[in-house]
Amino acid sequence: MDELKQIAVSNISKRLEAYTVENNTTKDAVARAIGCSRTALYQKLSGNSTFTLFEGYQLAKLFGCQVADFFTEAPAA
Repeated sequence: MDELKQIAVSNISKRLEAYTVENNTTKDAVARAIGCSRTALYQKLSGNSTFTLFEGYQLAKLFGCQVADFFTEAPAA
């Protein structure tokens, strides 16, 4: 995985984790919201698969944020 992709995957994973904790939700609920299985979500979070723009939109809608928020560094926990 190239460095830029690795940074993006890391930021998305951290941000998604922060939003799930803040919103008291589960990865299962997140997967359902974007229309995929939990396994597929984990593939996306590990960088083995990519998120589509529509999935990014669904995540932003679920958490009440902007799609761009997933590409910025998540605050330290």
